[in-house]
Amino acid sequence: MRSGASDSTSGTSAKLGRLAWHAMDLRLVLAGTLAFAFALRVAAMVLAPSIVHPDEVFQVLEPAHRLVFGSGVVPWEFKLGIRSWLFPGLIAGLMSLVGRVSDDPTTLLTAVGLLMILSSLIVVYCATMWGYRAYGLPGAICCGVITATWFELIYFAPHSLTEVLAAHFLVLGMYLGSPGRRVDAWWQFFWSGVCLGLAFILRFHIGPSIAVIAVFIAGREMRSRWTPLALGGAAVVAGSGLLDAATWSTPFQSIWLNFYVNVIDHVGATFGVQPADQFIRSLGAYWSGAFLLIIGTALLGARRLPMALAAGVVILFTMSLIDHKEYRFIYPALVLVPILVGLGTAEVAAFLRDNLKLRLGFLVAAACVFWIGTSSLLAVAGTYRPLWFSDVGVVRAFRAVSHLPGACGVGLRSIEWYETPGQAGLPRNVRLYGTISDARFAASQPGFNVVVGYRDSPPHGDNFQQLACWSNGINPMGEPSRPDVCVWRRAGSCQTATVPEADTPWPLPLRARYQGTCPDGPFCRKDHLGLK
Repeated sequence: MRSGASDSTSGTSAKLGRLAWHAMDLRLVLAGTLAFAFALRVAAMVLAPSIVHPDEVFQVLEPAHRLVFGSGVVPWEFKLGIRSWLFPGLIAGLMSLVGRVSDDPTTLLTAVGLLMILSSLIVVYCATMWGYRAYGLPGAICCGVITATWFELIYFAPHSLTEVLAAHFLVLGMYLGSPGRRVDAWWQFFWSGVCLGLAFILRFHIGPSIAVIAVFIAGREMRSRWTPLALGGAAVVAGSGLLDAATWSTPFQSIWLNFYVNVIDHVGATFGVQPADQFIRSLGAYWSGAFLLIIGTALLGARRLPMALAAGVVILFTMSLIDHKEYRFIYPALVLVPILVGLGTAEVAAFLRDNLKLRLGFLVAAACVFWIGTSSLLAVAGTYRPLWFSDVGVVRAFRAVSHLPGACGVGLRSIEWYETPGQAGLPRNVRLYGTISDARFAASQPGFNVVVGYRDSPPHGDNFQQLACWSNGINPMGEPSRPDVCVWRRAGSCQTATVPEADTPWPLPLRARYQGTCPDGPFCRKDHLGLK
């Protein structure tokens, strides 16, 4: 009897030991993939400090900088009040903290980039856990490694775009509500709703996909799932409405007025109208010969996570209905692709193990090497490679200016204000001015002692001396896409108010309707603008 009890105890201990070992292995996989993902994203930020789109600067960084330090270009969207202060407010809090220990704008912007990179690790963590719960450690490794090294996720990670942060909250909301196991905890659905609500506020355009995700998560369980999910989302949305009421003129103005101006008034179309299949064309160009393989593997992975496929398709369809289309608009769908590819890859590895009797460890290692190689090749392919170096010369020029002793004002030659890191990329006591034309240069130059511009458009006169130049990116053919960006400097100080600061003109459909300028404070309400 004692011997049987001893054997039973021994068996139980061995089973617990195996479970502990697997848990430890999972922790090692998580730590390794998260560290690897972080290192790759930091390397991309340091080696290719590009600007994906002016919105990351002038819709987020500049409003935050203006809120904290009192200076920053005010885009027309913030004059009209069609952007939420939620994201800029978050960045403003970070800038305020960093600004207490460093005056270096490079340090400030690096801190913002690191914050965005940390948020991107949400995707890697959730993917690893989904893979583990579907296929054990092999699935965790496949999903973790693929999301850690996927070129599009690395490219967008450091950039302060609303689509990027919204996508990360979207994935976290999906995971909390459907982590791959049975969930009964009320609080988990509540926080899932909070994350989905944040994704909606940051990028309300993905609202239809959020509704689809909610259906997958809650199903028919009204009290145990729908109620906490709705309460979490409603709390965030209500808070956003109060924020708009406090900073603009009416609750939810950043949503309803944004929709009215860009969709009903067709202001968004003034920035370009693309065909309905534009995003499919872009995916075909960027994924090149791997397009069908990526789609096929993702569809296979959708057997385990159909919610991700449904959400991605809805995002792609919804964004295709908008006149003006940019690749970044579908980033919330792009983050779901490597997750599904990881799940599909683990499914293939399990099939080959069972049917061809191959070692699972070998299959997983080979699959990871294959997808890392595929991602690397697509990242440096002719169609995607230029994106890594967009406006990199301007960024490096502004960094050089920020360390120039005695710099007090920066004028632009040939370069538009929206191609730059803005006032946030300069020291607080250095003012950024707009593009100075030939006719106005002589009269305006007392206002600045530094000029940033293209090499082929040097400033007039002999008093400005060229200091350095930087390459500003390449085109798909491998040749310089634009002239090098250079910095010129003259001796002496600056006189204020000799040249207007950089300003953003109203889009043509709005010029006859909205007039006025912002007050000295950070917020610019409708009642300041003399709306007609």
